[in-house]
Amino acid sequence: MSHKLNRHCTRRLRTCPLVENCGAGSGGDPGTGQEQAGGSKYVTSDKNLLLSGNSIELYACTLSDEPDPYRIIMHASDDSGLEGSVTVRGGASVRITSGGTDAYKESTMGVDIAVGDTQEVHITRGIDEEPLQSIDFEDDGMTINGDTEAVTIFSDKSIYLSVAQGTSSIMLTPAGIVLKGPLIRIN
Repeated sequence: MSHKLNRHCTRRLRTCPLVENCGAGSGGDPGTGQEQAGGSKYVTSDKNLLLSGNSIELYACTLSDEPDPYRIIMHASDDSGLEGSVTVRGGASVRITSGGTDAYKESTMGVDIAVGDTQEVHITRGIDEEPLQSIDFEDDGMTINGDTEAVTIFSDKSIYLSVAQGTSSIMLTPAGIVLKGPLIRIN
């Protein structure tokens, strides 16, 4: 750390749980006799704003009995909505979860997207009502939609498609195509 920056930074010797010590502009302080804290806290900067630490955690929750729409939004855009970027990077892993899945998983190496059993995953290109291409994981199956172009699956060794635990299958290899099934129809 540079000496210029070091004189402005002091190590906090005692940590305070955020929920128990609301104040500093959050709209309430439990020490004043209020049953719950409310309000908003804004931090703005004309240039850069930096949070630094060994571990940074953001939580969206309240002490209220009435549930709020809990959200954490990361947004980078100009007025037109066409400029800006959000980068998420983990040296070893990035894990995105929803539903009843574990938020942290030690064994994740790379990018891991996991959702609960009843939830869906949608990857879409095109923001109009009818997307150009999409991959959807839903209760009734998985759909790969390449509406305007071809869907290409490429491999140097083999491509294997199977249903009913291999009862019917198609295998493509450099040596040829193997069709397997109780009934094979070729139009």
